[in-house]
Amino acid sequence: MGRGGEAADWTSDPKDSENLIRFFHRECQRLGDGGNPDKQLLNDAAAHLLSLGAPKHGGPKTPDTIRSRWATLRKLHDYIEQALQKNYPGALGWTYTHELGFNVTPESMDAWRTFLKAGNSHFKPFTNKGWDLWEVMHETLPTRAKGKYVFNAASGRSSRSQAHEDLAQSLTQSNNDSQSSETSSQSSAPSQPISNWSQSDYGSSQSQPISNWSQSDYGGSQSPGDLDGRTDMSGLDQLASAALQVSQRTPSTTQPTAPPLAPVVPTATPSAPAPPAPPATPANVLKRAASDETDGPWSNKRTKTTGPEAIMFLSRGVMDIGSALRECFGNKSSGLSPTKKLSQARKLAEEDEKNKYITSDVRLRLSLLFGRDISAADAYIAEGDGFNRTDLARILLPDLFF
Repeated sequence: MGRGGEAADWTSDPKDSENLIRFFHRECQRLGDGGNPDKQLLNDAAAHLLSLGAPKHGGPKTPDTIRSRWATLRKLHDYIEQALQKNYPGALGWTYTHELGFNVTPESMDAWRTFLKAGNSHFKPFTNKGWDLWEVMHETLPTRAKGKYVFNAASGRSSRSQAHEDLAQSLTQSNNDSQSSETSSQSSAPSQPISNWSQSDYGSSQSQPISNWSQSDYGGSQSPGDLDGRTDMSGLDQLASAALQVSQRTPSTTQPTAPPLAPVVPTATPSAPAPPAPPATPANVLKRAASDETDGPWSNKRTKTTGPEAIMFLSRGVMDIGSALRECFGNKSSGLSPTKKLSQARKLAEEDEKNKYITSDVRLRLSLLFGRDISAADAYIAEGDGFNRTDLARILLPDLFF
């Protein structure tokens, strides 16, 4: 609290929020994984704002008020990001841009007012203008995912297209280098006339490739001319294997060839007799038992539900929903007496109406609800800021919001 116990005011002078955002932007490395500042960073932020001079409205910004304001700004950033990605609940038909905001025209002004009254008053400043600090806020907050293909809502496109362009350029350069290398190797290698591979050369023992098929290397060699007209696939496989190995070796001096190998005669493998077919299963074994003789899980009979049983099941479902709400609200107990809870909840509702989080009609309905159900007042007190309380009001008063 500052002058005369005044609370910090963040709405009268927009420069206060801008100074806070730009300070955290400079100190973004000190923010936690969830974007939450620690105690030391909050103290430094309070000292920085105090060094800029006394606030024009309200008291000085304390670490607690800075934490609350930062949570509000983060929620506003998330809401706008959802609007950019067109998945903000209840904003069907509205388009947000950084330049024109929601671009509300005179024809759509009535629908815009209805949209704001339905718990979306935080979008009111962006009727026809975007949030100038959203880009800075987006850079300050840590990203939930990192990588080359992470979507960036600020730019409207992912880096996938840039990665594809880099990959295509790399493949093109690699292909050009490969073709240049192949052309260079072909031009440097000595040319060999096709006439050297004639049929007469294959039959000659002095031919260069035949000289490398030695007995010591391949277990005997034979001229390809000796294989003409032979249909033995084993001999063809040996010839292909020998040719592949010769192409990988450096030609050496001419050596005398060894006598040709004897032709390999393939041996026939007798086929095994097929196993006898199993005996047929009697038809009476495959029959399904009658429904009156068994009560297995394959039975297709359905039990009938009477009217009283249906009413009982429905009442149990309603009781389960009520228990879930009581459990949800009970987990956020403020620890105050019922009278103080009611008073504080109504006071917070008045502040939210003043800050334009809720309308006067919503505040009156909440006040009546707090008087009937103290657990609702307790849950309203437990919420940290106006945005959270607005979301809770949507749950407590669904018929008013939707």
